[in-house]
Amino acid sequence: MKTRFAFLILMVFAVITAGAQPRGKKHNAMKGQRVKQHERHMMMKLNLSDEQKESMKAIRLEAYKESKPLRDQLRELKAKQQTLTTAEKADMKSIDKNIDAMSKVQNKLAKLRARNHQKIRSLLTEEQRIKFDERKGHMAKRYIAKHKKMRGNKRS
Repeated sequence: MKTRFAFLILMVFAVITAGAQPRGKKHNAMKGQRVKQHERHMMMKLNLSDEQKESMKAIRLEAYKESKPLRDQLRELKAKQQTLTTAEKADMKSIDKNIDAMSKVQNKLAKLRARNHQKIRSLLTEEQRIKFDERKGHMAKRYIAKHKKMRGNKRS
């Protein structure tokens, strides 16, 4: 009887703690929603014409098609890095080679982002360009403020 009761309590505890774990897919979906909300807000703030909106969609779609294989490749290299660094006897030459490969892919992605950023800027009028460029500063300020606040809470 006591073992059944202990088993029941253990099962209830397991169910409660399992329910408290963060959900990966749900978090990613919410992140995607925030990005979409940000894009809609940006488009409203810039007062884009329909032609500009369509051009931006085309640029984003093209960028996604170009970056998807690179992001997949980077994910694979990161997984390989995890395997290499946790091996019983680490092969530093392989680790260094893999880091170099990861850097090359990250470099390609950064160049792709910069190129697309400039394509989007070229579509905008002077006034829109100013607002578009300002938004990056605001995002950076919010990011820094959020992380300072988080670091401050950890020290307490």
